[in-house]
Amino acid sequence: MMAANTNIFGICVCPVGVVLLGSIMLMSTPSHADEGEYSLYAYPSFGLAKFAHASDDVRRLRSKVLELGFGGTYATHDWFAYEARLSIAFLESQFYNDKELGFSILRPPKRVGADIGVRGRFGVVWIPTVYAGVGVHGYLSPVGQWQLGGFRTDSLLVITAAVVGEVGLGFDHRIDAHWVVGGGVTFEWSLLAPSEYRSTMGFVHIAYYTYNLF
Repeated sequence: MMAANTNIFGICVCPVGVVLLGSIMLMSTPSHADEGEYSLYAYPSFGLAKFAHASDDVRRLRSKVLELGFGGTYATHDWFAYEARLSIAFLESQFYNDKELGFSILRPPKRVGADIGVRGRFGVVWIPTVYAGVGVHGYLSPVGQWQLGGFRTDSLLVITAAVVGEVGLGFDHRIDAHWVVGGGVTFEWSLLAPSEYRSTMGFVHIAYYTYNLF
């Protein structure tokens, strides 16, 4: 289902290649993150998604995405930390004709997700990062029909789920012993899903770090 290279929004990129190149560059620098450190963070993320479904009249649809989320990390080594997060995303509305259901459907305006991964950290004050992970995302699609004068949304929801792969690059700045701010870019693509999904998202975050979370 997925091509080896991902052509997203007119820009040909290979997310895995980008992250591998970034990893090689970052590994040449000393790694001095702190083992045993916890963090809690919150972030907004904005980007573009492209998805397709076998029943679409329009084979590929693009949508702007706004995502809000929070998560946490725990560093078992000086140079990487395990990470988990929860998120909700709001997708730009899209319509298409579903051949199986026989009428128009509003493309998912909401997405909820749970993600886990590993983030490499390569610095003390100025901290380049590399991320790889997987997530489970659920899509909530109100179903409706075209009527004279507009689109009527019914109470029925079509709920689908997908397993996605994720890679990313980031850059953080440690303000003091506890507070860190940063940003970066994340690429996502569907691994197991009823429809193909790809996205490119930019994010900023603020995090609180401590050795005594509880």
